[in-house]
Amino acid sequence: MQGAGAPRRRGPYSGEMGALGRPGVILLTYALVTLGLTCLFMRFSIMPYLTRRLGLDSVAFGHLQTTFGALQLLGGPVLGRFADRRGARAAFTLTFLASSAFYLLLAAACSPALPGVALLYATPLPVAFMQGMPVAQMTIADLSEPQELPEALGRLGLCFGVGMIFGSLLGGTLSATCGPWSAPWEKRGTLNPGHRALDRPCQAWAGNVTSAAPPPFLLPLPSSPNTHSK
Repeated sequence: MQGAGAPRRRGPYSGEMGALGRPGVILLTYALVTLGLTCLFMRFSIMPYLTRRLGLDSVAFGHLQTTFGALQLLGGPVLGRFADRRGARAAFTLTFLASSAFYLLLAAACSPALPGVALLYATPLPVAFMQGMPVAQMTIADLSEPQELPEALGRLGLCFGVGMIFGSLLGGTLSATCGPWSAPWEKRGTLNPGHRALDRPCQAWAGNVTSAAPPPFLLPLPSSPNTHSK
């Protein structure tokens, strides 16, 4: 039993905080979770348009969404075990590497020179290790005092809400203004700033396609015979 002068409670990896200190690591965790969830909800906003653009129907879209959820469900215990053994830093690194691979595949599916449908079906492969929220919860629980834990986890829930709102807003806005292919490239540039220069060819191709013809599912419906009779 700990007395009044007992040291702060810490988990097995709480000593690996470096120069940031405990408050800095907690704030960085909040920022990483917000960034990851913003990108994730951007993906949710563009997927219906992207699947139609590639010629897939609603059933194929449902298969992609189901595979996404199933792999995240199966990968949670695996990454949790990995985090217990290697620590939160290694788990976050693996999570963001998987996210980068996921968004790279999603961006490559937009390229006219690549097999878009095959790449779109390959995008769920890294999803099993995209477990940013559970790793963040582990980090917050490890670094927070027992009396601070409810408030700290509440802030983490706020980060989830911010990511959901801004991710959905950005995904919808980019899809409406630049086409559904722009959002994956923006997310890839966010998680991999060194590849921003590669965005220009995709944007140029997007402009050419937009100026050439509207997509089939955006064409106006034919008017009824009664309209012509008038």
